[in-house]
Amino acid sequence: MHSPSLSPYSEGGSDVVALLPDQDKTPYEGLNEAKSPSTRTLHLGPPAKSAVNYRIETVDGLPDSIFTGSRNAPSDAAWAELLTGSNMIIYPEEAQIMGFQSLELRNRSGSVGSLTVYHELHCIKLIRHWFYYEYYYPNQTKAEYDEALGHVEHCLETLRLSAMCHGDITVRPFEWLRDDTGRVIGPTVKSGALHQCVDWDRLSACKVNTNLDLRDSTKHNND
Repeated sequence: MHSPSLSPYSEGGSDVVALLPDQDKTPYEGLNEAKSPSTRTLHLGPPAKSAVNYRIETVDGLPDSIFTGSRNAPSDAAWAELLTGSNMIIYPEEAQIMGFQSLELRNRSGSVGSLTVYHELHCIKLIRHWFYYEYYYPNQTKAEYDEALGHVEHCLETLRLSAMCHGDITVRPFEWLRDDTGRVIGPTVKSGALHQCVDWDRLSACKVNTNLDLRDSTKHNND
């Protein structure tokens, strides 16, 4: 069994990380040629598999995080750091296991991929930017506005489908929400519910800050 290892690739631009997984089989091994998507099974053995552990945490979403609130430099920096290294190299042997096809690197060492969680985080960041549209998207034309709106709607649908895909079955209790005078406003979800979560510190630690520009470092159809 291989331990998690890191292999960087750099040609300038956005960040990339390469992870080499262990070769243990997952419960969903083997690509199935089933005719219906509902009966198809997938090999869930991505490069980050060996970096995944789970732990029990409270997930309350209280609005006092550096990732929330009005636009500010510390929050923007925190989001940038959170998404650093979100692209990674998929080596040929890994791609074969996963049945994976993506943009090929110019040096033919592999192709480029990204963990879905980073696409979801990107979407959350984009929706946050939409709250402060005039700041993050100044002087947009009508066409640019429509394109950005379409991107936001794509992200909302992505997050909806992701929530339904993962189906967190944690049971949430309720309590009465009261105003400053003690008057009951209505029921609200009670904080403190425990969830089974990916150990994010461990997963995100398996990143190397290298540089990869997807346009410059991958092959184009006309190459």
